Amino acid sequence: MDYFTINEHAYRIMRVLHAMEVEEISNFDLENITDWLNMAAGVEQVRIITERYDSSIYFCGSALAYSDEKSKLWSELCAELVTFNFIWGSLESLILKLVARKNKTSTTYLGREFLTANYKEPSIEGYLETYSILYKTLGKELSGKVLKNIENEHYAAKGLYLVSKLRNQFAHGSRLLPIPDDWSDGLIKEVDMIRMSSRIVLLTIQMLLISQYGSNRYIIEDPVLFDFDELEEPVSLDALIKNLHLQDYDVRISMK
Repeated sequence: MDYFTINEHAYRIMRVLHAMEVEEISNFDLENITDWLNMAAGVEQVRIITERYDSSIYFCGSALAYSDEKSKLWSELCAELVTFNFIWGSLESLILKLVARKNKTSTTYLGREFLTANYKEPSIEGYLETYSILYKTLGKELSGKVLKNIENEHYAAKGLYLVSKLRNQFAHGSRLLPIPDDWSDGLIKEVDMIRMSSRIVLLTIQMLLISQYGSNRYIIEDPVLFDFDELEEPVSLDALIKNLHLQDYDVRISMK
């Protein structure tokens, strides 16, 4: 199964939301959601210079080499984190469009509650696979209580719950950052976990949209206008949302 990149995936959801606005399918103002997705789609690189103000490293070749490797490592990590944070912002914005906040209930809880009550479809393709890989990697670090809570979640909400735990570790500064000595494990593990988290959040956004709009037989009349160039005929909004992250989305939709 071949996916579009995380950046392209975010862009394609953004364009579906644009289509929904043009076709007057949504009664909500989606601009803040699409803006966050647009930023996520546009992240190309983030440059971190770890010893930017430390002139002493220039007196030691090994220290300079270490700093260079650490800068490369953290730059890649930060690019994924920035992208993830923009995607997370779009998720929270969408949830608050769909569900009214109750007291101090967290936005992620509202989203999980909405999916539990309204998502009746099979899981979107690629979701359970990505969730399972992240669960296997991150689950070793979580408490028995958290793991039990995850097991009790609706299948469409498990990923959001799991990702929220990783997101909180980064947001509150409790997660250790990798260093060059951990290159083989640290970089791959951290970057891949963030990338998988971004994918899960994007797929969760799709499931939220399916829950709200999927069963209403909405049609996108001219998908080419929204950069779905392989679709020359009107297309079901439901089918487009379910398949937009897959590189052969046009073939899958034509088979419906």
